[in-house]
Amino acid sequence: MTLAFMTGSIAFLSNTSAGIETVVGFGIRAALATLAAFVVLGLAVPLAYMRLEARRFRPEDPVPDHSPETNEAAEARERSRLVPPLLLLTRRWQLVLVVAVAVTAVTGFYATRLEATFDVKDFFKEDSDFVVGLDKVEEHFKDTGGELAIIYVRGDLTDPEALAGLDDFRERLAADSNLAKNDYGEAAIQARPWFVLLDHVMDSEYARAQVELTSGVSLGPAGGMSQYANKNYRWPQSQDQLKAIYDYVAVNGVPQSPAQNIYDHLEVGETLFHDPSSRQENATTLILGVTGTRDQGRVIESRETLTAAVESLADAPGISFAGLTGSPYTRQAALDATTNGLQRALPIALAACLVLVVLAMRSVRFGLVTIVPIGLVVAWLYAFMHGFGFGLNFITATIAAVSIGVGIDYSVHFTERFRQELGITGDRERAMRRAVAGTGVALVSSAATSIIGFVIMAFAPMPMFASYGVLTAVMIFLAAAAALLVLPSLLYMVTPAKTEAA
Repeated sequence: MTLAFMTGSIAFLSNTSAGIETVVGFGIRAALATLAAFVVLGLAVPLAYMRLEARRFRPEDPVPDHSPETNEAAEARERSRLVPPLLLLTRRWQLVLVVAVAVTAVTGFYATRLEATFDVKDFFKEDSDFVVGLDKVEEHFKDTGGELAIIYVRGDLTDPEALAGLDDFRERLAADSNLAKNDYGEAAIQARPWFVLLDHVMDSEYARAQVELTSGVSLGPAGGMSQYANKNYRWPQSQDQLKAIYDYVAVNGVPQSPAQNIYDHLEVGETLFHDPSSRQENATTLILGVTGTRDQGRVIESRETLTAAVESLADAPGISFAGLTGSPYTRQAALDATTNGLQRALPIALAACLVLVVLAMRSVRFGLVTIVPIGLVVAWLYAFMHGFGFGLNFITATIAAVSIGVGIDYSVHFTERFRQELGITGDRERAMRRAVAGTGVALVSSAATSIIGFVIMAFAPMPMFASYGVLTAVMIFLAAAAALLVLPSLLYMVTPAKTEAA
């Protein structure tokens, strides 16, 4: 039990290498829960039971016989209906291992195709008002709305060539099929862009007069123009004129009259950052709509195309930096980091558990075969998720971590029982029979009760809890199957038919 506790804790703590707060927190809490269970069920309960038993007997009473069970008692347990089929498979261990390798090869292929997903239907009921509302938005505004992608640009935006480069970049985005379009086939801009701000200044006689009065720079006629949504937007072609406008609107906003502002300075700050002292570079954003982002494949595709376009923008005159962000891409980055973190945690858990088991058992061969079923369970589970339409998200990603902790416990219990019986009998066949009849039946009972508990979660109204319950129940079943079907064959393979009994 101590070895099972230590290996399970190591398996859970290996998730702290993921670097993702959710996964790290899960690993630490699971290890603490394992410690609490060990203290209560491994120490406190046996001690309390021993104390109660001690009170039942007086000092002069004979000591009960707790010698190992007789052959008759062992044979009685071996009559369980579960024992004969498991022993039959163990005797044909070569066939079992060939089948296990073949199944794992196939499932491993599909496991690698499991993709990270993030759909609201994974977390809320399909008929909830929230999901239905999103479906309606997707249906009616699919091509004109979308989730926001933010292109952040920094540089000397008083340089007319920088603004011209920005405008050329915006026009080229019309060819990107992942972006929402307006009625004129252009990439739909979802928030006030820089050229609208400048056009309001150029179009307002009062604003022009205030800028000229404050700066002493005559704005004159517009020298540049942006065309968007069948409308022309004017902006100055002189660097001094642009700086004069920025200096004024960053502090005072864009006035329409002495009593009314078109935009106040806070609203200007949403479009343009400008430091009147010129100690910091200007910055602006271009906010676009990305369609179909409930499909993570579409998010990845749009990220690739927009990243390539943004990299070309960074080479424009006056632009020192251009970057892509927005909720679709931060979400995808988090999913990628979770997936990569778990992929990194799995070999760490396997290696750490292997070292501990080898040292505790003082046997490399028994340590290796005890660890093997864990890798099988992960491959089988991910293939099941791929086959039945489950995606890898922040909830389901923790199932792999749980499978390591549960799988190693089952394997350790069975291997230790087999070694114990092998030391008593010195016969591989009899040791396996007793291990299956004792620990094997107990593992089946433990797995069955756990599966029943998690299957009940499948009826939860929220899909994320239902999915977690179903996948955890499947994981426990697979872990028990690996421990009872594959592990005995591995133990049979590495153990001589006859050994020296203790």
